[in-house]
Amino acid sequence: MDEATWLNTNELRALLEHLRGQVKARQLRLFGCDCCRRFWHLFTDDRCRRAVELAERYVDDPTQREPFQASLEGARHAIEETFGPLNYLRAHLEQMLTSDSSASIAVLFLAWRMEGEAFQDTIALAPYAASRRPGEAERKRQCDVLRDIVVNPFWARPAIDLSWLRWNDGTIPRIAQGIYEERAFDRMPILADSLLDAGCDNEDILAHCRPQGAIHARGCWVIDLLLGKE
Repeated sequence: MDEATWLNTNELRALLEHLRGQVKARQLRLFGCDCCRRFWHLFTDDRCRRAVELAERYVDDPTQREPFQASLEGARHAIEETFGPLNYLRAHLEQMLTSDSSASIAVLFLAWRMEGEAFQDTIALAPYAASRRPGEAERKRQCDVLRDIVVNPFWARPAIDLSWLRWNDGTIPRIAQGIYEERAFDRMPILADSLLDAGCDNEDILAHCRPQGAIHARGCWVIDLLLGKE
């Protein structure tokens, strides 16, 4: 894959294969959570929504491990009330991801333990999520989300100047934290203006923040850099 393909393809599997061994389990988990939120209305039991919400918290806070595991147990009970006892082999679960009523099963794909499992489960979850919406737009959106979460692999990793973070009594980290916690991605152009005022001259960072209506998600590489998330 070359950079032009990375920037323009709508083939998610090709992007993921290019990232094999480079993308982190945290990034894949957040991508999976974003997929689940795209069919939020299909979760008929709040226990399933709770599991997605706790999965998002767990990626940043290891103290949420027990609540996350408890939420998965609750989701499992909700799923088994509809489908009966489940075989937890991944291949069996993939075969069940076929209809709106099986959306609840998707939460089990967020229970990844290792990066390899995260990679395979993302490959299973993403096509199901795309199939819940008509046309090609959702496939394109998924690729845009992945490109938002994973910095362009053909670049040197952008560096953050600590002076930007100290500027105006820490305004930039506060804006970034608000965007992250509240999913307020409409504020990304505001963040770009503040970075510019703080002396940021990195056009890759600024350009990623500037377009109105651009696709962003939790795990956006710019927000992660500014907040020091791994």
